[in-house]
Amino acid sequence: MKEENNEQLETFNYDKSDSSKINKMIQSISNSEEVKEMVEKEFEELVSWFVNIEDRVKEVVSGNSNYELESFSSLTFPNIVQALLEMLDKRELPKPLHSIGLQIVRKLIEGENKNCLTPAADWDTDDYIEFKG
Repeated sequence: MKEENNEQLETFNYDKSDSSKINKMIQSISNSEEVKEMVEKEFEELVSWFVNIEDRVKEVVSGNSNYELESFSSLTFPNIVQALLEMLDKRELPKPLHSIGLQIVRKLIEGENKNCLTPAADWDTDDYIEFKG
């Protein structure tokens, strides 16, 4: 049996050029404007869920008799933001997840400051001082 496995491995001819072709395809797809737009749309939807979580939970629960609304009473926008900030403060997340968490917080701040049309990264202190807690 062991000899059969070795023979199969020997007859398998792995072409490294196939791997590089696949990598190039993945890079071209990820650099596509269409894919970037889809990713941005999904991100916007995620942030929208955070902001409107209580209404979204009511929608889901009202359409499903298996759930009780009281079970989700702690699932509120302030609680989600607090939990997110606590996770980010601990700095225990891997860098990519930490970065995404910061992007979410930034998008939430931008959404709350409707008077300012520039991204949060470009704000002056005067743009957000009224929101400082």
